[in-house]
Amino acid sequence: MKRMIKQKINLATSWVLSVRKRLSVTLILWINWCLQKVQHLHKLMKSGRINKVVKKTIPNEPKIKKTITKSTTTKKKNTTSTK
Repeated sequence: MKRMIKQKINLATSWVLSVRKRLSVTLILWINWCLQKVQHLHKLMKSGRINKVVKKTIPNEPKIKKTITKSTTTKKKNTTSTK
């Protein structure tokens, strides 16, 4: 009886380990596939018309014009003296 229970536990354990291994392999394949697609997208954006369109709609640096106004007004001195 104990021997059958041990065999069933071993079978279940080996099945779980094989499923885990298959899942990890599948996950690695999916990650690699996604990374390839991202690389293709980056390459397409660098070389194609999409890059030009994106640059027109989303500029790299915001164009902010700084205007500095200098104060050119001077105080007039009242030099006229009244006696």
